[in-house]
Amino acid sequence: MPRNRRIRALIPWITAFVLVPAFCCQWVSVLPTSSAVSSNDTGYHLAVGRWIVEHGTVPRADPFCFSTAGLDWINLNWLAQIGFYSVYSRWGIVGLLALRLLVMTGTLFFLWRAVRAVRAPPLPSLVLLALAAAILGGVPQVRPRLLTFLFVSGLAWGLARPDPQHRLGYGAAVAMTLAVLLLNNLHGGFAFAYAMLGADALGTAVMSWRAGGTKYPRRSLLLGGVVVVGLLGFGVHPHGFAALEHAALYTQRLGQVVIEITMEVQPADFTSIYGRLLEAGVAFALIGIIWGRRLSLREALVVLPFLQLALQMKRGLPLLALAGGASAARSWSEIRLGSWWRRANEICAPAWRSLGAALLGVALTHASLSLCFYGSPGRPNDVTSAYWNPKALPVGPARYLQAAGGTGRIFARFGHANLLEWALYPQRRVFLDGRTDIHARGTAVAVTESIDRRYPGWEERLAALEVEYVVLPLKARLAADLAKRSEEWSVVFLDHSWVVFRRTRAIGSSHEDSKPLDLNAGQR
Repeated sequence: MPRNRRIRALIPWITAFVLVPAFCCQWVSVLPTSSAVSSNDTGYHLAVGRWIVEHGTVPRADPFCFSTAGLDWINLNWLAQIGFYSVYSRWGIVGLLALRLLVMTGTLFFLWRAVRAVRAPPLPSLVLLALAAAILGGVPQVRPRLLTFLFVSGLAWGLARPDPQHRLGYGAAVAMTLAVLLLNNLHGGFAFAYAMLGADALGTAVMSWRAGGTKYPRRSLLLGGVVVVGLLGFGVHPHGFAALEHAALYTQRLGQVVIEITMEVQPADFTSIYGRLLEAGVAFALIGIIWGRRLSLREALVVLPFLQLALQMKRGLPLLALAGGASAARSWSEIRLGSWWRRANEICAPAWRSLGAALLGVALTHASLSLCFYGSPGRPNDVTSAYWNPKALPVGPARYLQAAGGTGRIFARFGHANLLEWALYPQRRVFLDGRTDIHARGTAVAVTESIDRRYPGWEERLAALEVEYVVLPLKARLAADLAKRSEEWSVVFLDHSWVVFRRTRAIGSSHEDSKPLDLNAGQR
């Protein structure tokens, strides 16, 4: 064989050995189990999981915040919270980070299978998967929402499998039914799974009718059956069909105040990284649709609601990538750009075929080594682990309040109290945590915002809460204002990121340890 031909024969394999490890290393660097937990919600989910395990039931009345004590509470994440707490009890925070790595890698794996099922060209498929990895890499850590991504990606794979006669297999229908029944108890994102299945069933029926076939193809009937059985499954949910109603009306019940302070439910901002990733994804799909292969009606009905969701709120972008990724990549299958395009796809083909297995292999190895070398059983209320991010979460204040003891109330910003809830429950109660659904039904969010932004009358509102401690970021303007009121509040804890104030005349406890501190000391 001539030398040039030998070199050409080696190019695909060289590409595979270069691209696959590079892709895997990039993905692992986005999700290292050695990083610290930064998500505000992780502490709250651990606290709820612990409560359920210890009491053997799912609470219907809120046991955590004094502003919502006894209020009717529908928990859509109860099974995921049990799972998180169980993993934490066995391996600690490292176990949760390893779990996140595996769930996110599994999500990409299912997307890879979906794109392969539609036989999209390797080069644009690699671009799509890299874009999806970048989008998923920005998702907050260790939340039940990650499981929705996994299940939506798995359903997308099941729907993308070749089915020219609209005859979905019974095995696939049973697997989808089990998936939605499980997702019903993991996260409120089950609504997105039902939307995918229903849109596919409707689109398939319309396409069959327009082609002169039956109005009720087997695929539509089976998918409709999956939806019906899944919805009936709420009859065995701990909160019954109220959980289904709550998820359906979730966004409408948030209210404007909650939406203003919750970044992930705000509309798309095209000047942010989120907006640029959304633009890149839409441009990728439009080029393929206009230049290559158009979407079928079934694909369009599945994708368009997720596009609208991504434009309406930031949390919809990962779902759009997962639900519509295979269709977007498939649209490139009829694009012809000359011999260089064919050669580029031939070169990328080995890497593309190996990518899914390589991703799983790297993730499993990384997670296993992390658990073996760094995993250790976690303890309830523990915040001593180095894997909590002390800059993003009030780790220092939580440790101080644990040492201080007492039972007084705590005021903190929306979301910041989640770690305090994990560290201090049941001895201390916080004013509100990060549960947008339950706090939107009262005035807790509005009161917190009025105090934090120092609207007229904020001192009286804060006094009316009868809190003993106030926990704030060091740079918060409210912290500077409280520091000026030394007769009412004293600084009892200070680090580079957080400050803790204690009421000068504390409620129900002594003040022997309340020595005033210099608020600027943490910035020096």
